[in-house]
Amino acid sequence: MATCCGPARVSAPKRLELACPQCGDKGRTVNNVTVASLVAAARNDEVGADDYNLCLRPDCEIVYYTADRRFRTGDMAVRIAFKDPAGPVTVCYCHRLSEDDVIHEMRTNVAARSFEEVSDIFGMKDCSCERHHPFGGNCACATAVARAVKKGLADPAVIQIDRSRASIPRVHIFEQTEGCCGSSGSNDLVGFLRKKLADRADVRTFDLARGGSPPVPTALVTLMAERGAACLPAFTVDGAVMTSGTLPNFMQAIAFINGSATAKGNRAHGD
Repeated sequence: MATCCGPARVSAPKRLELACPQCGDKGRTVNNVTVASLVAAARNDEVGADDYNLCLRPDCEIVYYTADRRFRTGDMAVRIAFKDPAGPVTVCYCHRLSEDDVIHEMRTNVAARSFEEVSDIFGMKDCSCERHHPFGGNCACATAVARAVKKGLADPAVIQIDRSRASIPRVHIFEQTEGCCGSSGSNDLVGFLRKKLADRADVRTFDLARGGSPPVPTALVTLMAERGAACLPAFTVDGAVMTSGTLPNFMQAIAFINGSATAKGNRAHGD
């Protein structure tokens, strides 16, 4: 599972075997900190110190409940999206992002094509799902964001953009940070290449610690089998490994990309 929010801040609560008092469905247990953060101020002093169950049934107005307490949609400080299916599909409560926001970004920004890229663009490493997402926990928004990215990749406008860029060199940087919140050494290089090369190269970075990367080139798979993580970061152009264990400098990276573009052009002209 892809993650985006950084280190875990809360432990999983002990399961409460309680059915929703209104619809009878079994709920999902969430930490008290989540309920206390989301119940409106007018009723917040009624929350107490216990953990709660979240009713998952969309057509039931109860959101959180215990054996003797319950809070409905009208008692919440935020809109609970899955209880309001007619409204926008919220994918990140911390940043108030909808599915449409993600797809719009993918239509207007060719650097938004993966979970990692979208989460970086919207600053989702600073999320606090335990205080903003109705499900609580850690990285509760990851599944919804990944689903929105997948939907965006199937969007006709995004497909058309990607088809128009199919002939340019594809630059993939594979790295492995320390978990989902680790620092990335590739950011400066990727930013430089995107600024300098614009539409002449498709530059992306993939963190193997976070999942969601494209198929790793065969040559890199072989290197990883031989050297493990020591071969990362790896800089590849159209699947060919140009450097491993370190990143090229700016000028070397441009030379690799220009060389691939020239080779493509020669093949296209039969040279």
